[in-house]
Amino acid sequence: MPEGRGFRAGNFVKHIDALNRRFAEALGFVQGTSQPRFKWALSTECFYYLRNHAGESFTRYCWADRVGRVWLLTQWQVPTVFDPDTGVQRPLTEADWWKSFNGTITFPKRGEYITHAETALAPGHEPTAEHTAYYIQALDRQMSTTYDQQMQDSLVDLKSIERKRNYDFDCMINEACTRAFDPTGTRSAMVHGGF
Repeated sequence: MPEGRGFRAGNFVKHIDALNRRFAEALGFVQGTSQPRFKWALSTECFYYLRNHAGESFTRYCWADRVGRVWLLTQWQVPTVFDPDTGVQRPLTEADWWKSFNGTITFPKRGEYITHAETALAPGHEPTAEHTAYYIQALDRQMSTTYDQQMQDSLVDLKSIERKRNYDFDCMINEACTRAFDPTGTRSAMVHGGF
């Protein structure tokens, strides 16, 4: 909860609820509920499952033990498993769940919120309208384009970054060469390789 910013507990809950409503309005609700598909959650409320070796049972861990007490973005998902026979993800059955967890963890029949750890805010920071708007835009774009289009866009972005880096390097060389080799100190044309 924010400290020293004039927030009271009730107002802060309303603030997070308002941000989560923005997610729901922009990206949809969990089917048949009034819950948003994406929402902010404290790491103390988020869990993941891990096993050390194939064949061992999974153990449930709290994200707060791994990333500290921070805010993260979560997404509602129905449990799935990769099917090596078909090469696709398929819904996890209760029998599959039982095999993995041996009845130690309740089967989330309708689904559960999965944490996106890469969205963890810095310790002491709370979600803002700006954070929420950024993720709404990024997620909407990701969900509305194909993987191939996303890869093409990334390549275009990388080429643009490379062109900018090359231009900056050329400017740096030009500046250094102008000072070192031009007694008048004028900065006429760009120096591109050689003297």
